[in-house]
Amino acid sequence: MKSAFKNNLQALAINAIAGILIAFICGFNPVYGAVGANTLMLVFAFVKTLYTGKPIMQAGRLYAGLFKEIWIGKLMEKFYPDDSWLVRSVDMTAFVENNTINLADAGVDPDVLVNNTTYPIPLAERTDNPIALPLDYFDTVNTVVRNATSVQLAYNKLESVIRGHRLALRKKNTQKAAHAYGPNQNATFQPVLAIGASNIIDVLIDMEAKFDALDIPQEDRIALLCPAHKAALKKADKVLFKDVFGQNGSKNLYSFEVFSTSVTPTYNAGVKNAFGAAPAAGDVPSSLFYSAQEVMRADGEYDMYSRLKDPEARGDIIGFQKRFVALPIRNIANGAIIG
Repeated sequence: MKSAFKNNLQALAINAIAGILIAFICGFNPVYGAVGANTLMLVFAFVKTLYTGKPIMQAGRLYAGLFKEIWIGKLMEKFYPDDSWLVRSVDMTAFVENNTINLADAGVDPDVLVNNTTYPIPLAERTDNPIALPLDYFDTVNTVVRNATSVQLAYNKLESVIRGHRLALRKKNTQKAAHAYGPNQNATFQPVLAIGASNIIDVLIDMEAKFDALDIPQEDRIALLCPAHKAALKKADKVLFKDVFGQNGSKNLYSFEVFSTSVTPTYNAGVKNAFGAAPAAGDVPSSLFYSAQEVMRADGEYDMYSRLKDPEARGDIIGFQKRFVALPIRNIANGAIIG
């Protein structure tokens, strides 16, 4: 009896939260949303009781399981931190429909955008939009949660469960984006410069000269330094390094806004390795350089999958899926230093 009473109270609370969220989305008083959701529950319970013969409060749980909007909303919260290099790109999420970005609507030349080896990119021909690019799937590994229906009502507990999934999705998204932003090999508009026996500072200056020659606006220039090149810079000029990365550092390296990351692609014999390729002899790390106006990202739908009271796991199993794509727009002004 106590368990049933507790479950029904939990269902009422979840119904109220659902109604409040719907009210905020639709722009009306959240009190009406909470009351309306539970009223709908009672109507549903009454009708279900007529057909099943179950007691009204047993039949009338509008949603006594997991409320996906709560979990997904928490997952999306601060998915892109303000200091993330990925936010320094053109956000084309507004052009995503049904997890597909319509390149013509976004003002992108599709012949250039899809000239990239990060994926094979499937293209769907449509009569209303010439080229449609499906967003990629990113799935987290399922985890077991004890009493997930209670966790979703406790903010701190919910964050502790969601955090691992958010970090896993974010890392995989940034890995794919960094790989896509890196040029395949040296070209006129996509310089790939090998450090070789040169000082890394000299190579950085050479990359700046390449961007100057392409007339890339300085306010849009981004540099992603890999750990090896960041360490090389520190050894070459500790004063410059402190000016850039110190506590009060400018975060500007010559004309580039600089970030450090470990997810840049590797190269072999001057050619970018395939995404996810196993390490091989001759692989070298890279640091990337690009214009924030020449790369894009787009988010699609988030989804949640769950199985409550799994008999083998002795708990509730949850996992998340996110749709996402990131690519260079015109394959102009994205370069790399390697070695």
